[in-house]
Amino acid sequence: MEHRESTVETPLNDALINIRTRFQHLSPPFLYSLFCKEMVSYFEECLWETEMQEGEYSPSIREYLQWRPKTGFYIMFPLVSIFGKIDLPEEVYEHWLVKKIELLLNLTANLANDLHSLERERELKTKGLNLVLIYEQELGISLEEAIRQISDEYHRNLLTLEEHRASLPFWSGEINAQLDVYIDGLYIAIKAYFDWALIDTERYKSKV
Repeated sequence: MEHRESTVETPLNDALINIRTRFQHLSPPFLYSLFCKEMVSYFEECLWETEMQEGEYSPSIREYLQWRPKTGFYIMFPLVSIFGKIDLPEEVYEHWLVKKIELLLNLTANLANDLHSLERERELKTKGLNLVLIYEQELGISLEEAIRQISDEYHRNLLTLEEHRASLPFWSGEINAQLDVYIDGLYIAIKAYFDWALIDTERYKSKV
């Protein structure tokens, strides 16, 4: 993976270089590369969302599904293995069903995030990336119907996630035990985010 360091000295650049160097020392090469990839994707999405807001552009459902995972929870996933010292073969991380579980878990968590943040984002002057509001506009339905559809999709996805997990292939007792720890860790990381957003910081509490 190519790394191009900025020649501009700023606190943010210095901090990012420091983070990258420290992760390089404590991460296996595959997980380090994956973490760097997700960091780049995260910043790409942030730039896209900034341009969207500055241009007062409302994204489509298709664009949401394309871009939202990049700034969703993917960036946390390599950290689950790095800090948990989970030792899985690369082929397991790259298995199509494992990737599908990661994507669906990411999108499902974002559905919950959009429901929790809806009231706050409706009060903002700039457009946010909220699928409830995108459904309302693109599908021409009421806000209440958009909320219901997103909520229904969230609960369907939870069932699908369990079905996918039950369908994972068997590699070995040790590998599958580690895979269970990894997937459980993804759920824990997402729950930790919502504990922070809803309880610790009350980030989405209405200001009215």
